Amino acid sequence: MSASFVFEFDTNNHYAMNSISEPTKITKLRWSEATRTLIVDCEDGHSRLCRVDRLVNPDDKSVLADLLRLARMGGRTVRFIASGNNNPNKWFCGFMTEGEV
Repeated sequence: MSASFVFEFDTNNHYAMNSISEPTKITKLRWSEATRTLIVDCEDGHSRLCRVDRLVNPDDKSVLADLLRLARMGGRTVRFIASGNNNPNKWFCGFMTEGEV
């Protein structure tokens, strides 16, 4: 079973489709206070960014971080979701897990 966690995100292109990354695993989570960005380093060599000030609900920041932390600690395979036709290897507004939850 898989699970999706997508948060409402203010993007410049509200009419574009979401993009989804290839499967990967999370190796490290970081936070940049200077840019207010959640940074996720992954096994595929990409570091994905979420500018949390673009989350419509400010409370979603901690929920998203907690869910990512659980996925990393559980060694889960994930696919990142980018809104507004952004590159999911660079940006994300959510993710989905693969396999057993």
